[in-house]
Order: sequence, then C-alpha cells, then structure tokens
Amino acid sequence: MTYVMSDIHGCYEKYRTMLGTIAFAAGDTLCVLGDVLDRGRTGSKSCWTWRRSLT
Repeated sequence: MTYVMSDIHGCYEKYRTMLGTIAFAAGDTLCVLGDVLDRGRTGSKSCWTWRRSLT
C-alpha cells in the first residue's frame, strides 16, 4: 500500500501515532510532502528515525 502524509512539522509522536493508525507495514511505501522539520521539539529525532528505518 502507498500512503501520503504532509506537513509533519517535526511532530514525532503524532507521526508515530499516524503510522500505527494506518498499520504501516514493511512492504508499504510512505511519501512525505510539505514541511517535515520546521517545528516541534522532536524534528531531528523524526529525521534520524526515518533515516534509520531506510537502512
């Protein structure tokens, strides 16, 4: 399944909650559009978590 999210704004916990809500799985694809790291206290954590999940 392919999913699209936009404007995460560095809100790591909300991002993780949404992945759980959609039951995101290993074979799925996630396209992130818009602002990713411009706000929120956990912007860099979100970025590194996404990067680690790609390797």
